[in-house]
Order: sequence, then structure tokens, then C-alpha cells
Amino acid sequence: MDQLHEKSKGGRPRDPVWNEFEIVNDPQKKRLCACVWCRQEMKSEPKRMLLHLTNKCVGVDFETKQKYIARCSTEATKLPRPPKDDTASLLNVNRITQIAAPTSRKIVVAGGNFHTAFIHFVASLTGKPRPRVCFLPTAAGDRDSTIMTFYQDCASLDVEPHVQLSFVSSSKHHQSFDDVLLSMDAIVCSGGNTLNQQAIWRAQGIDIVLRKAWERGIVLGGASAGSLCWFEEGTTDGRPKELSTVKCLGFLQGSHCPHYDGEPERRTFYHKLVYSGEMKPGYACDNDAGIYFEDFSVKNILSARAEAKVYYVSVADGKLSELELPTTHYIKSSPWQRQVRRRGGACSTMTRGIALSKPLCRFDGLVVVGMEDPHEKNRLVLTNFRATASMVATSAASLPLANTVRDLQWVNATIVAAAIGKDIQLVQVPPAGDGTVGCLMGGPITMAHSDAIREMAMPPPGVGRDGCILSGGFDETVCVTDLDKEDVVLKFDARNVVSSVRWMPGECTVHRGTKFQLCVDVANHVSWTTDGGMFSLADLRVRSSTGQIHFESPLAFGHSGGLFSHDYLSPTTVVLGYESGHVACMDLRRPTKEAWYGRCIHSFQPTSQHSYAVYKTPLAAVGDVRKLPSSTAEVALFGASGWVA
Repeated sequence: MDQLHEKSKGGRPRDPVWNEFEIVNDPQKKRLCACVWCRQEMKSEPKRMLLHLTNKCVGVDFETKQKYIARCSTEATKLPRPPKDDTASLLNVNRITQIAAPTSRKIVVAGGNFHTAFIHFVASLTGKPRPRVCFLPTAAGDRDSTIMTFYQDCASLDVEPHVQLSFVSSSKHHQSFDDVLLSMDAIVCSGGNTLNQQAIWRAQGIDIVLRKAWERGIVLGGASAGSLCWFEEGTTDGRPKELSTVKCLGFLQGSHCPHYDGEPERRTFYHKLVYSGEMKPGYACDNDAGIYFEDFSVKNILSARAEAKVYYVSVADGKLSELELPTTHYIKSSPWQRQVRRRGGACSTMTRGIALSKPLCRFDGLVVVGMEDPHEKNRLVLTNFRATASMVATSAASLPLANTVRDLQWVNATIVAAAIGKDIQLVQVPPAGDGTVGCLMGGPITMAHSDAIREMAMPPPGVGRDGCILSGGFDETVCVTDLDKEDVVLKFDARNVVSSVRWMPGECTVHRGTKFQLCVDVANHVSWTTDGGMFSLADLRVRSSTGQIHFESPLAFGHSGGLFSHDYLSPTTVVLGYESGHVACMDLRRPTKEAWYGRCIHSFQPTSQHSYAVYKTPLAAVGDVRKLPSSTAEVALFGASGWVA
């Protein structure tokens, strides 16, 4: 490298920036040099090389980068102002000024408990009205419970939460880490094992992507392992038996010790390392306390609890110094939530809307319903059913959505799948009665429907169809979609607008005519009804129409209005609900004279004009039919004028 300091032909010393570059030893690559930090090749032009070191290099250390940023700042102040009509010179000044003043880099760290309050603070730093916040749970091993906690922490905030897993498969994950992480406004890292986190990040190249995100101004943050990772080094409990040290990304200078008040041995161990010189001086954070770094310097000392403090630990005059940094910013969650106007009575806690989706109820009293309101269209409303039933006036929380909600289904106890237009949106919902609204889990999942989805159904547990959802739409199609892969498994032509869809509840033999029979089982067969009065079964193992069997509705020619819903009393008995208020039952085991028809057992209707058993239902129209879980022979009917069991 001595040749770099020699004088060139004109007598001028070579630019010091050459200390960070080497000539490419390739005759076919003349006038090219390579960065010694990241091996990136470029033209041998000092301005281009300087721009690379200050804005683009992903390997340069902190001190070197700061040296060249300071040089750019000095050069920018010495440049004469060009004439207004000198466009080329103006562009040159702007280029160097851009190097001198890079995008603001923001990192928020905490000793522990990086929950709603800190996520809210991170979101506020993005400057976006609804920022995209990505959770990176590598240190926690992509554990489901950690991911669910993140969604719960975001439930009361106006953010769009995302999760990027590190344990991935190329067959299921079609976006690179760059594509996902660099599209976010903020990235929050989980706590856990820092040693494993750093090893996986380096193996997957995530460490380089995170540096790019930091350079671009994407806000970074986390607690425990999610705070330690941004410093040069720190203390970790990631090895057996005792605490140890770990080398990290080095975005922030010095060392770090999380859980300063939560784990007593941390304080003693950190003091020993700093005093002996084995570890650089640095910052120690109690649980619920943190630091906001901006452009390499401390901007704010944060605390979500009065007793939580931040300290700077160093050695001064041969003695250990533990300096308490005064809190400058007390943070709170400031949850975003909208209360829906009350209308007085216990059963009128929600506004009167133009349309409501079918409601979902949970064991703890939570009720979820999609609402289209004249003033605030397309909202998901959550309220407490038990409080309403006990005549306690309660308010309801609501979440704005991009389109009208036609149907809702539980994916599990805390996640709801909402049919929003042609797509499906997953929503994280909070515990009943905590006063918060749900939050969207990523963006909408695109389905194969060309028109709005009307109804969905989740498969019964234990049938091997986990992650799949059945949907029927106004586009006269029925789809089976894998939510995990976001991919359509099967698509059927329903021949009319689909009104309801169901998975078969058990095994049976279905007859079609006298010479044909179909063995139906719960894992491989689905059914649907259409507005035109058709009831259909389909085999998921057969992609063509030969795997379908269609039944004309028993009341297709004897009533007015469409066939709106169906459900199963047993694997062989189907209950059908009609727009006219009729209810009919059909036995799938018995053929009729016409091979295309099923056999009608009995029907209920407002008047005694039918040869079958007559029941005068109080409903003007049946909108939904649901079998009661506690009964083998009872269904609940929902529709105009209320509901009846």
C-alpha cells in the first residue's frame, strides 16, 4: 500500500481515500478498484470512492466512516456557490452536500420489555401516518408465542405489523430478506439468544440487509438481544452455566448490558469486564428503560417506568464509574383506538350500519362483526357480548378496513380471517374487555376470485387441512386457498352466485341415481349452495367437474327467493335455509326418481301448503343456518327479524 502515498506525475499526492481501496489485478478491468472492506468494484475516481464509503459500503467500520463523513462536510462548506444557470455545478454541489448530510439513522434500544410503549415510540419516529413495522424474532427461534405477543402489543397502535422469519424454506417463502426488510418503515428485533441470532444473521446475510436498512433511515429497535445486537459487544446469557460476552453488528459504538435491574448478576459481570478492560465502556439499561440514538449520538433517554434508569459505565481515574443518565422522555403506549357511538340499550352498543357481516363469538365474551356505516364505512367492530347480555352498557372498539367485510372466520383463538372484497385479511384480536381494537397482520392475501368473497369456512381440526380456507364468491366460483403459502389449491365453477360453503363433517356414501355413489369424507370433500337453488358436493382430489355432484334444491320450484345457507345435522343430513323463510332438510343417502335431485325429508314454511311437516318460522328470511354444538338435532337460524333456535 506504500505506493498509494507516492506523488503522481503532476506532483500531487494521491488522495487518502485510496487507503481504503486496491487496484483490481485484472487486465480486462482497467481503471477499476475494489473496496478493502466489502470488495465492491468501481471506477478509480476519488469522488465515487468517497460516496461509496460514506453511503453504500456495508463493511466499513465506524471510525473510518465518520472520518470520511467529516471530510465531506468540510469540503462542502468550502465549495463556491455556482451561478444559478450552471446546472452541472449545482448538481455537483448537491451531490457532495448529500454525502455530508446522509439520511438520519435512528435506533431505539431498551433493557427489556419492548412492548406497546416502545413500539409506539418507534412508530412515531418514522413520520408515517400508518408505518409498516416488521418484527424479526430470530433470537427467539421464531417462536409462535413471541410473535403473538408482538401482534398483541401492536393491537392498540395505528401500525401495519409484519413478521419476517429467519427459519425459512425457499419453497414457501418467495421474497428475499432485502425485499421484505427494506420495504419497512421500522424493524423491531426480539429478545432471546444473541449468540444464535448473530450466527444466523451472518449465515443468511441478514446482518448486511440490516446495515442497508440503517443507512436508508429505516428505524431499528429492540430490547434484550434486540438491543444488544446493534452495539459492538455486550453481555449475554446465551451459553450454558454462566454469563459471557458476544460480538455484535457494531452500528453503535461501545458495549451494552440489558436487564441491568432484572438480573443482579448482569451488573456485577458488566462492571468486572469494563473495569478490567476486557470490554469497552458502554450503556446499561434497566428493564422498561431505553435510549434513542440518532446519527451515532444519544438523542433521548427513555423510560416507561419511573424506577427504570439508564447508566453509562466506564473507567475514570482508575476507578469504575457508573453514571446515571437523567430521563428526558417518559413514554406511554398512547393506544390508537376509536370508540363507536353508543345508542343507549344494552344490545345497541354499535352504530346502526347499512350492512353487517355474520358475527363471531369467542369463549371470553368477545364479539367481532364487520360493519358498513354511513359515516365511517368498512370497519371491524369488537365488543363484549357478556357485558351486553348482562345489561351493562359497553362501548365497542373498531378498526378501519379497505373494503366491505362479507364474512369472518376464526383461524385460532386470537386470529380472525376477514373476507374483504376479493381478498382475505388476517386480523389479530385482543382479549375481551381490554378496551383495545385488533390490528392487521400484514397485507391482504390475494385470492383467485374475480369478484367479492361472500362466505368462507375453515376446515375441522385434525383433518390434515391446516392453514387452508374454503371460500365462495359473487364470481360464481369456489376456491380452496392455503393461507400459509398464499396459494390457491383448487378452484371450482359453481354455475351461480355462491351463498354458503362448508367442509363435510364426517364420512358417508352419497347416491346420485341408481348406479352411481360417492364415498364422502371430511378431509377431501366440501359443499356449497347457490342463490339459484343448487346444493353441490366436490371432491378436492379431483380437479375436473367429474369430482362434483349437484342436487337441485327441494324447494327450488315451490318458493320465491334464493337458497342462502346450509349446515349439517349429521354427515348425511343437510339443513337448507331460504330467502323466503323456508327451512328444508335433505338426506344424502337416498336416491330419488330424478338422479339430479336429493330427497326432501321435511320443510318448514309460514303456511300449510306443503305435503311435508310444516313449521311456521318467525323469520321473514333465513340468512344463515348453524348447527348447535351441544345438540345433534337442533340448528340456529339467523335472518331478518332476528334469530331462532
